Amino acid sequence: MDRGFLEHIRHQDDLLAVLREHRVRYYVATEMFTKEPAGCFPAKEPRAAGDTAPHMQASLCMQPVAAYEAPAGIKTLIFDLGAE
Repeated sequence: MDRGFLEHIRHQDDLLAVLREHRVRYYVATEMFTKEPAGCFPAKEPRAAGDTAPHMQASLCMQPVAAYEAPAGIKTLIFDLGAE
C-alpha cells in the first residue's frame, strides 16, 4: 500500500474501516483462525506481525463468498466486503 496505509497500521485503526477507505472489495485470508464464539472470523493485518507489533484487526461477521482448500490442507477464504 502507501505511506497512509502504514500510518493506519501504526495507529492500529479498524481493519474494515481502512479497507473500505482504500476501496478494497474482497478480503482474501489464507489459514484464517477458527470462528469466534459469536460466529465471526478474526482478521489481523499484517498477519505476520508479532503480538507486540502494531497491527489492525477486525471481526468479519459475514460468511465467505468462496472457500478453497489446497491439497496440502491450506485453506483460503474470500470475503466480499461490499456485500454488507
